Amino acid sequence: MSFNRLWLHILQCVLVAIFLSQILTSGKSAEEGIDDAHGRRQLDVDTTGFISIDCGLDQDTTVDTFTGILYTSDAGYTDTEVSMDISQEYINDRALAQSYKNVRSFPNGSRNCYNITVEGKGINYLIRARFMYGNYDGKNSIPTFDVYIGVNFWLRVKLNSATDRLHPELMYNTTGASIFICLVNIGEGTPFISVLELRPLSNSIYIQPGPSEALNTLYRYDVGSNGENLNTSYLKDPYTRIWNMLDPSLLPHSDFFSNSNIGALTNDAYSIPPVVLSTAAKPMSGYRSLSFTWNQNDTVPRVQIYWHFAEIEKLGFNDSMEFNIFLGSNPLFGPIKLRYLDAQTFVSPTIYLNGSSLSFSINQTSSSALPPIFNALEIYSVIGLTKSPTNQEDGMNLLHLT
Repeated sequence: MSFNRLWLHILQCVLVAIFLSQILTSGKSAEEGIDDAHGRRQLDVDTTGFISIDCGLDQDTTVDTFTGILYTSDAGYTDTEVSMDISQEYINDRALAQSYKNVRSFPNGSRNCYNITVEGKGINYLIRARFMYGNYDGKNSIPTFDVYIGVNFWLRVKLNSATDRLHPELMYNTTGASIFICLVNIGEGTPFISVLELRPLSNSIYIQPGPSEALNTLYRYDVGSNGENLNTSYLKDPYTRIWNMLDPSLLPHSDFFSNSNIGALTNDAYSIPPVVLSTAAKPMSGYRSLSFTWNQNDTVPRVQIYWHFAEIEKLGFNDSMEFNIFLGSNPLFGPIKLRYLDAQTFVSPTIYLNGSSLSFSINQTSSSALPPIFNALEIYSVIGLTKSPTNQEDGMNLLHLT
């Protein structure tokens, strides 16, 4: 073999090796899907009291490979059921979480309910339902239906495509030893559900404004995030709250920054993951305030806002930061002074919108040397739960009410 042919042979071998390596690496990413994309990390919180239900699961339990959370089948929670897998077109998507690959469908009766036993009356829970149609019935017709908490309306499920995913949340204080989550047929297709999750909350946080009210999650923003830390924030969140990236256009004239070296924070009553509070927004040079405006529609008459702050950069000896929170033109909180790595949360009273836009600003005070910062934001709609069964027997009969 000539010298040139030898080198050509070696080069071919190297190229083949690289090609095979890329195939194997690509195969691993596709097989592990979401797990590999997120670094195959496991949930780093105590899951005591978690209720995680994989609806339509054809075995007793399964473990979510991304979080490590144990999910149980919903067979013990409802006695009206049709278990279905989503279409092969979507079920082979290795990036799709396993719990979305099967659903529980309810073709019979106008109202079908899950009866979930909880620790008792007066317990705060985050309730999350997950929905993905996935053309499970082969009809290519996405249904629209309602979800109720007991006899009270929660939301209408409307998906835009077969792969569209919806995961509404409700901060809810229990009224008894059971929670009834009901799917109601409104004549626009068969109701279905993919997942139900309940997370016990501290009773000192997310306090409902009234005794017959609940908080429906509208937005939960990791302010300042570029999106890279959102999966880590989910794994570090003791309540598995889902944090989203804030569109910078909602905070005009602001700069985003972060400090990835912060550790645990003090006085964090809401247990906001440090990775969420490690990002923040501040006004651009020459500006003294941060302003947020949300142009909502008439379907949200009442809201409650949660502002989360933490100073993540040590200030100089002569530096000071002090600011006020204004709702529209009205002062709401302040003056507020932050301490390094000390979390503070401010909760608005119920805000009546009446079809108007929602706007607030975080304004530097005249005596402050530095402009404000802003780390995280939550906005909830306040929904009424004023209806109640006429008696306890009616409440239990929700399982079979048609």
